[in-house]
Amino acid sequence: MKRLLSAILAVALMAVAGCKGYDDTELRDLVGDYESRISDLETRVSVLESTSRDLSAYQSLLQKLGNGKTVTGYSEADGVITLVFSDNSSVEFNQKGEKGDPGEPGNPGDPGAPGENGVTPRFRINEESLNWEVSYDEGNNWTAVGSALDRSLISDIEIDNDEYTITIILADGTPLVIPCNDCGEPGSRLRMPRFFRDNMVLQQKTDANIWGWAEAGSTVKVSVSWSPYRYKTVAGQDGFWILSVTTPMASFTPQWVEISCGGDSLLIENILIGEVWLCSGQSNMDMPMAGWSGQPVENSEEDMLEARHYPGLRMLMIQKETATSPKEDARGEWWTTQGNEISKFSALAYYFGRELSRQMNVPVGLIVPCWSGSRIECWMGKEALMKVGLSEEYIDLDIQNNHQWTPAATCTVMYNAMIYPLRHYTINGFIWYQGCSNVNLVSSQDYAQYQAAMVSQWRAGFNRGNIPFYYVQIAPFAYAGSLDSYFAPRLRDRQKAAASLVANSAMVATCDLTYEFERTIIHPRRKAEVGQRLANLALEHWYKFDVHGSDSPDVKNVQQQGAAATIVMTNCEDGIHTTDGADLQSVVGFEVAGSDKVWHPAHITSASGNALTVTSDQVPDVKYVRYLWHDFQIGYLWNSYGLPLLPFTTE
Repeated sequence: MKRLLSAILAVALMAVAGCKGYDDTELRDLVGDYESRISDLETRVSVLESTSRDLSAYQSLLQKLGNGKTVTGYSEADGVITLVFSDNSSVEFNQKGEKGDPGEPGNPGDPGAPGENGVTPRFRINEESLNWEVSYDEGNNWTAVGSALDRSLISDIEIDNDEYTITIILADGTPLVIPCNDCGEPGSRLRMPRFFRDNMVLQQKTDANIWGWAEAGSTVKVSVSWSPYRYKTVAGQDGFWILSVTTPMASFTPQWVEISCGGDSLLIENILIGEVWLCSGQSNMDMPMAGWSGQPVENSEEDMLEARHYPGLRMLMIQKETATSPKEDARGEWWTTQGNEISKFSALAYYFGRELSRQMNVPVGLIVPCWSGSRIECWMGKEALMKVGLSEEYIDLDIQNNHQWTPAATCTVMYNAMIYPLRHYTINGFIWYQGCSNVNLVSSQDYAQYQAAMVSQWRAGFNRGNIPFYYVQIAPFAYAGSLDSYFAPRLRDRQKAAASLVANSAMVATCDLTYEFERTIIHPRRKAEVGQRLANLALEHWYKFDVHGSDSPDVKNVQQQGAAATIVMTNCEDGIHTTDGADLQSVVGFEVAGSDKVWHPAHITSASGNALTVTSDQVPDVKYVRYLWHDFQIGYLWNSYGLPLLPFTTE
């Protein structure tokens, strides 16, 4: 178009110039002005077309990341970056500007702030100034970050072959970190999950899975230090391969595994063979040995110093990530008690593993995917949520509307990113501490069904049969800020009911492991006792140790007779006890009601063997009995093994 208009103007100029005595200065200036305008317009159109492609690629990239896609190929030629994804699609960015090189950045102005909820930045081209502009508040305000004439949407790109990531640096400095299956040089296609690292623990006396990715159709070989046998398999069309290696009895002797394919090889060292458990949940599982501000872990300073005496205890903390669809890989490093990471260990998981290692004299590997404040729905895949009655449309809409803003309350996103990628890992059991974030939600009424569906899905995914699932009943906490509220007891009751829905599962109580001053502290400090109670369940029920005291007493039946109610208990054959120096009559927590269902405090009048009797002067004809039926109420009744009577109601 520029050439055509210039030619027309030139012909007009020549015609006018042919007129004798005509002064063409003004006309020449006019033509020059038009040519300048045309050149500017053409430049603007070219820039806008180029940057429009970049913006489209950027939106496509965000969509692929949200759907859990990974990069399988990367190339750069003539200033164009091409990323190939695991679904065989690709996106292209112009890394160089219109002038052929990045040039100097423009004056960026205020850098802005990343919105309170981690808002994804938006980019645009200002058609007047031809500057890149970025918005962190959904397009309400825009800040210039440099001229689009001299720089593209991408200012730099970084590859980390150790972490299997590719990082795109945007025009304003924002990094986009993308999982990359093959970001290195051509031919280096052998890759393992990012949590297959030195210091890992493999399950003893089983066929433990080893898997990864390689060139489609290539032969992958695996050698292990404890056996002369060499395993091999062939990578599928998608590059995925998996095989199982036979593991020996547990040992503290370091081992290695070497994986090779063509000219590539990977060596994983300092591996131990022992017991492997997955430990998941929300903040009370996430709470580190060092505690949090104003919320310490009791005796943790001494325990961290002594941790070096347990060199066989290893912990894999899975990096917190979410995804809207199942991912194939997750990040994480195996920590040892000999390093500097002990303060970051999950306290509950550490105490559980320490007790197993103590009693069994074996290495213990603990895989810990957890997220503070997360609901159970986050840890369930779509199929499990549909089993409890949620529609696929509801789940998809919840993900679409809430994932970016409230991931800890969004269906499936933690299962997709932090459980599903682990499913091939050969483990021997699960422990679970979650429920606080489901208190007073609609899902709390069906929490038992939710947990049963989740366990079923996890067990199917890990393909290890009915391996044990042990979990923690939520502790006393003033959810509504009042002793009269009882949102939490309903959730605790549903947690207790879940054990009857899931084979080979059991629950530990925490109603006695909170101090009075922790009324408004959601993370009680006594994590060692919780971990030991979980370990005792495993030792007695799974490993068949002679513990005989891992289950808390619970109500078996209640016999009403006038003003008295006699409570018969399980796991309490040697009688019920209270705090040293106190008598049973002083114990609080029992309440009774008549047919009017108006509750009144009751006290113990007698106790014998596995039965005790309670009465209240205000209820002459007892119909209902309950115990610890408030958000924050501490239990002071134990069996002879020091395990508390579980909260209950007969209503």
